[in-house]
Amino acid sequence: MDKESLLSQIRRSSHRNHFSMKIVRSSISDERMFDNSLEELQINKKIKVKEFQKEEDTIYLAGILKYASE
Repeated sequence: MDKESLLSQIRRSSHRNHFSMKIVRSSISDERMFDNSLEELQINKKIKVKEFQKEEDTIYLAGILKYASE
């Protein structure tokens, strides 16, 4: 999952500026690329991750979407 598709998915799952989502690990082709995309979005201050949990078959992600980045 690249940076733009991850940001798009976060925007779709947001309520106001908060987002919460579960991603099935099998839907992510390259987990290292997903981690790098997530880190890059945080560095660019587009999102702020409050909770990140890798479970056996899902990844739970919650945080704040920065409106100024749109």
